[in-house]
Amino acid sequence: MKLLYLYGSFSCENSNQVCSYPTAIVSLHDFYKPTKEAIRVLSRGQEYMINVQLDMPFSEENRNLGMFLSKIDILNKDGKILASSERSSLFTYESNLLSIISTFFFIFPLLFGFQEQKRWMEVVLLDSFIDSSYEPAEVAKITIYSKRIQFYSARLRIKAVFSGIRYYMHQWPITFSFFAFTNILAVVTMVFLWRRGNKNEEIQLDLADDLSDSDDDVNEETDNKELTDENLCLDENEDDSDSNNVEIEEIDGGSRLGGREICQ
Repeated sequence: MKLLYLYGSFSCENSNQVCSYPTAIVSLHDFYKPTKEAIRVLSRGQEYMINVQLDMPFSEENRNLGMFLSKIDILNKDGKILASSERSSLFTYESNLLSIISTFFFIFPLLFGFQEQKRWMEVVLLDSFIDSSYEPAEVAKITIYSKRIQFYSARLRIKAVFSGIRYYMHQWPITFSFFAFTNILAVVTMVFLWRRGNKNEEIQLDLADDLSDSDDDVNEETDNKELTDENLCLDENEDDSDSNNVEIEEIDGGSRLGGREICQ
């Protein structure tokens, strides 16, 4: 917001004489403090709302002012007009009876100077201005087309119009930060628990594989041991059959193999 210093010729002898209208020329660099290398004040591609705020006394002249016109011209450094807009305005109406009641109700604040009989009037001149990418705006020219308007002060306001997530970040920064932090923490926690669950499943699968491998090794060792025992028995039987004399005795029409029995 920037205070406007409007100039013009207001010393007209009568209302029929042509007077210059209140005009103010303000540099947009007064709103911000860009670096020396910066060549633009407004962000490229960002939408802005530009309005004028008038601090007007609740006088008889303003009440009888009627409709008046306000104009703004946005210029680049060469004086070329980039955007122009004209808007009509009307001082807020208030009946005589309501004015008397309001004055009586606020009589003490008015007498002691805590309140003044004035109105703030806001005129939206540009509701969706987007700065040019090749010709950045640098100067704003404001003109109020009224010879008899009365005001204490005037201010130019440039407000960025955000949408989507940027709107919530700008309007409610603390609330948005809280919810954003909560959501990020919840997502990180879910990812951590999911990875931990997968890791536990992998550990269980590895343990099952190790147990199955150990069982196979035990079975293989058992089989090898049985084969070794059988081979030892066969070797002992062969040695015994070679070293001992086999005697065959005829008993009841049959034969018997003498010596050591063959292990099975």
